[in-house]
Amino acid sequence: MKNKLYIFLLSILLFIKAIGQTEHIIYNMDFVPQSQFSNPASKPKTKFHFGLEGYSASSWPLSYNQLVSKKTNDTVYLDAKNILNNLKDNNLFQSGIIPSFTIGFGVKKGYFMAGLKENIIGNMSFPKDLFQILIKGNGDENSLGKVLNIGNFSINAMHYREYFIGGSYQIKPKWSVGLRLKYLIGLENVYTQKSNISITTDSSTYKYTLVGDYALRTSGLTQSHLDKYKESPFFSTSNTGFGVDAGAIYQYNKKIKFSAAVNDLGFISWKENNKIIQNKNSNITYEFSGLDLYNLASNNTSNYLENILDSIKDRFDFKDTATTENYTTWLNSRIILGGQYEITKQIKAGGLFATEFSNGIVLPSLSIFGQFDFYKIIQVQLNYQINRNSYTNLGLGTAINIGPLQYFIASDNIIGTALSPLNSKNISIRTGINFQWSYGKDKSIPLKELKKINPIDTIEKITPSPIKKINTVTDSLGLKSKNRQEKIQINQSTSATIIDSYPNTLVDDSNFGCPANVDITIRSIFNFVKQTAQLGTYYQKIVLSKLVEQFKKI
Repeated sequence: MKNKLYIFLLSILLFIKAIGQTEHIIYNMDFVPQSQFSNPASKPKTKFHFGLEGYSASSWPLSYNQLVSKKTNDTVYLDAKNILNNLKDNNLFQSGIIPSFTIGFGVKKGYFMAGLKENIIGNMSFPKDLFQILIKGNGDENSLGKVLNIGNFSINAMHYREYFIGGSYQIKPKWSVGLRLKYLIGLENVYTQKSNISITTDSSTYKYTLVGDYALRTSGLTQSHLDKYKESPFFSTSNTGFGVDAGAIYQYNKKIKFSAAVNDLGFISWKENNKIIQNKNSNITYEFSGLDLYNLASNNTSNYLENILDSIKDRFDFKDTATTENYTTWLNSRIILGGQYEITKQIKAGGLFATEFSNGIVLPSLSIFGQFDFYKIIQVQLNYQINRNSYTNLGLGTAINIGPLQYFIASDNIIGTALSPLNSKNISIRTGINFQWSYGKDKSIPLKELKKINPIDTIEKITPSPIKKINTVTDSLGLKSKNRQEKIQINQSTSATIIDSYPNTLVDDSNFGCPANVDITIRSIFNFVKQTAQLGTYYQKIVLSKLVEQFKKI
């Protein structure tokens, strides 16, 4: 059992993920369909996609260069003083990796997406007091006679599969909402159910008094369970749960929009292959007088230390017991608030505020960003983020579309990830590939195509019926007809002096003081006059005189 537990925790630590971090860089990248993971109300620009994504990152309380220092001969050593100076009262180490598969399609007012994720996430919290005891020992004047609380030491890690379906929809011209429902299958879990431990150092005898009560729950760390996973990675268990993500976007005006999202509200009930590791009796007290230097210096050092650990184990009477008792763990929930300003169609700027709730610790973060779209081919976002561990996070995200293929890569800390990892407290990377169709077609008409348009054909398609033509023309010129329904006979002889046989030839614009090679917009107006003239002698003179007066002012 111990070996399985160690292997599981080690695998967690190898794939480290600060869960809330990369939400910032991907949140507003609407080229990328997976941006809907951050806010279910977002609408990607593609019409249809299926894709694969990998997401991994790292967050810890100290950077490598805060852990070690160099001597004059370049020898590296653990710098205990530096470690204590940089630790917070409560510290959090997070870990995990999340690959995913998605498929989605767009409608006129929204985008719907379904898929699955394989979540391996974990965190470990520990107090500064624990390291203070280990480093300074029982002779530290700041510890003598004081109760040091190390009960915040806990480990929580789980591996679960997530099947999801959801989407966004525009319910009003300015409002879009989104919802994603998730069915969760728990595979493995380690959960600290209880952790109440304190240490007191006697000010005269320097004797340690340890008082504690500890309980650790596990699920799925049995040989039979692991054998099933080897046979088929997609096997199922009775450890099930549900989750939900929700979001909203408010388009304040053409330039400004606000958004909000709540993600990972959910739980998993662990029912299968459960075990509990705990001390048999609560609030056990153990006194430790210190280490015997003679025994440490002897050849039996390993046996001496092993005997001490065994005595602690026997005193606390830890039991590893299989149990049918169920227990429940909750997902780490996140809240995200955002704002965006559209400077131009290609350039946007804004900011995000996010808060994650992990293992009883609140993890706020804040970022500002600038985004540039190069037509429908490339989207680039640059952001600056402040979080609990660091104030120097420069993020970069890029999405490239080549035909139906899209590749994207993003990091909330490009300097720490690629340039200076030894000075970084967090490293993140998110990358994926999508196959997509009908990606944001540009409906604007190029200038060279605009010149080929026949204005007469265009007017014929959009002009209303004859009676409506009269109403439209007279209304636009401020004229009123006493009887708009009366039939107007077209006087061909009169209209022929103004126009040639309609609609085969263009009106001779020169009759109105307008050269034949005038701008296409003005020619279209004159052609509209040409149609109006056919509606009757009564309106021809008035309409044309009004238009001539207007053009003389241009």
